[in-house]
Amino acid sequence: MTGPLHLPHGARRRPLAAAVAALALSLGATSCATFTEHRDAVRVGDEEITQDQLGTMLESPFLEQWTQTAGPVNGVARGEFTKLLLSNWIYASALVQAGLVPDEERAAAEQQLTAEFAGDFEAAPEVVRRFAIDSIAVGGLLSRGVIARDEAIEIIRSSDVAVDPRYGWWDEELIVISGFGPPR
Repeated sequence: MTGPLHLPHGARRRPLAAAVAALALSLGATSCATFTEHRDAVRVGDEEITQDQLGTMLESPFLEQWTQTAGPVNGVARGEFTKLLLSNWIYASALVQAGLVPDEERAAAEQQLTAEFAGDFEAAPEVVRRFAIDSIAVGGLLSRGVIARDEAIEIIRSSDVAVDPRYGWWDEELIVISGFGPPR
């Protein structure tokens, strides 16, 4: 992996969360759509995370445990954590939709999460479980070189990405959700 996941001040990380870091640190993406409907927090192609699903994710005890944040993340740190979370969801979703993540890889990721987090993973909301499975699967494929970094970047860049402005905007240069509100 490229380096440590930089979580907001006061947040801790766990080794398994390195898969999330691999996505953020090894990929880039561009493509931004106008996003005026505030029902969705983020959308990639025909997949979305609604505002309600995002709220569920941010309150999930499993997500806290998996990313090893020390309790709910609040204030500025919550905003930064949310942007990181949504950026990683964009990466994983784009690559899964492109057909680059075999079912066997997702099944192995699910087994890994089930073994490491026992009943906590199974009790997590579906949106959180799917995000964790896809993140682990994509991170594994990238780290083993099964998916080439340049190929992943190109697929993500060609994806139709929309982000609700309350979380920022899709930064085509930095390849993450940046700032808050519309692009400068």
